Amino acid sequence: MLQVRIRLRQADLAHQMGLMRAWLDRSGYAPSRFDCERDGDAMVVSVDFATDREGQAFEAHFGSGPPPTSIPGQLAR
Repeated sequence: MLQVRIRLRQADLAHQMGLMRAWLDRSGYAPSRFDCERDGDAMVVSVDFATDREGQAFEAHFGSGPPPTSIPGQLAR
């Protein structure tokens, strides 16, 4: 199992979680745990995956560099 932690600005949380949910649905991945916690003025999203492959794909999409602004079929922010 792999846990991925993504740090987000509080103002971006709802939008980014929507992008994450849509990406997970489109990819066919079902995390075993999805949690958020406050860390100062930011939010940390922790997502547990059953396989390393799923977690690595999620981290590659959401964890490197700035968060994505859109995914196919979604409006950009």
